[in-house]
Amino acid sequence: MSESGPDRPRDPLTYPVHLRLDGRTVLVVGAGRTAVRRLERLMATGARIVVVAPDAVPEIHELAAAGLLELRLRDFQPADLHGVWMVHAASEDAAQNDQVLALSRATNGNGSSRPVLVCGDEGCSNSGDLLLPAAFDLGTATVSVGTGGADFRRARDIKTVLKRQLESVSDAELVVIGADQRCLDVAALERVCREAGEERRLRGTLAALRPVDEFFILNTCNRFEVYMIAGANPIVRELVVHGMRLHTIPPDRRYVHAGRDAFVHLSLVLAGAYANLFGETAIVQQVKEALERGRNAETTGPRLERYVTEALNIARRVRQAVMTGLESREAEDLCAARLTNSRPGLDAETVLVIGTGAVGRAVVARLGNRPRKILWAFFRKAPALEGFAAERIEVIGVDRVPEVLGSSDVVIVASGAKEPILRREHAPLLAGRRALVLDLSVPRGVDPGLAGTEGLELVHLQELVTCSRPSDVPGLVRLSEESARLESYRFMKEEAVCP
Repeated sequence: MSESGPDRPRDPLTYPVHLRLDGRTVLVVGAGRTAVRRLERLMATGARIVVVAPDAVPEIHELAAAGLLELRLRDFQPADLHGVWMVHAASEDAAQNDQVLALSRATNGNGSSRPVLVCGDEGCSNSGDLLLPAAFDLGTATVSVGTGGADFRRARDIKTVLKRQLESVSDAELVVIGADQRCLDVAALERVCREAGEERRLRGTLAALRPVDEFFILNTCNRFEVYMIAGANPIVRELVVHGMRLHTIPPDRRYVHAGRDAFVHLSLVLAGAYANLFGETAIVQQVKEALERGRNAETTGPRLERYVTEALNIARRVRQAVMTGLESREAEDLCAARLTNSRPGLDAETVLVIGTGAVGRAVVARLGNRPRKILWAFFRKAPALEGFAAERIEVIGVDRVPEVLGSSDVVIVASGAKEPILRREHAPLLAGRRALVLDLSVPRGVDPGLAGTEGLELVHLQELVTCSRPSDVPGLVRLSEESARLESYRFMKEEAVCP
């Protein structure tokens, strides 16, 4: 990495290389603090190091006593260049450094036809062959920063910032923090979602936490979660818990998973094993949409993308291993079954669907040509009707819901709004009409107080699920967990977080 100022002509670029010094002789002229800094990296290269100076600081005496370098306590002599592959002019005396550079350049004192590679100090850097970058090691990688000799201090400052940031990233792992319908009942889960406020506010809170490198927010009718790439700092995780308002519920009613446990959790969520409807597939689209929102907000990156991609592959294998043969029971299937049982005259009725997310789209698709008319209410963006029974669908803004309630026989609410869409003041529009309201939302999209409205039947998703749950969900979940953990081993080993 090199740079030049915007207001001056750019000097010829330097050519970045990493030199192999193993077994080669490197001469360091000088044994003060400058030489110590040079030796910090030279010692790790396997080079044969010779230090020449009339006196030396204690650190260099200790290295010589340990046999790690040869120390010649005298003034530099031209003969010291014999057999040398590289020279570092690193004394605290600028005049001596100039002399070393001049002699190294003037003669091939190393006894071969090849000239000595010469590196000066910062004061005479332009006279040498090499410019030492500010560098640090990160695992097997070496990161170096150079300014072409223009500003050594700036190179060190950039190196310091990069090192701090890259070390935090290298220690980071997949973390999921959240709560779902396994931990909380509907009322508690919707309270947490409502208190957390708009996703934009939570995104701003998380973006301000510098150790959090990437993240996306997943908020569905079953769960409220944040997936992130972050270090093991417990303070950061606690700040995320507070940002999500999960500190308002007991610790045993929320979860924090990291590393392999977080990846297995994500795989099981995508497999539908932790859903209200065991094995549901709508969650796949919901996760993809959450990831897309993070991508648009520039809060996700390649690591989260890769985790989600691999978790989707594992989720498919879990479904094949555990869920093959199980009857598909998505939210839209439960709606269809309820309508079949309770609305025999649906072909002559009007159905109002509120919400255009994954569940709302699936419900409209499942209804097909059955109702006489479908009113489809959107919040921000009108849905495309390609692939739907468009001739029977009228798309309206959510602001028109009170206007059409009086003519709707069935209302299906599948919104992600923080507050109920249908409230008690809407009761007169629904009273005495034998209307059916199905609420598929968490937080609830229908005020429970509407249940007492004359002639109105109000059913929440939880009631539909209870009536259709497989008989051995706990056993199926355990099998799914075992399958996901086994499938995750290979990928997490590649990520170097699995023993």
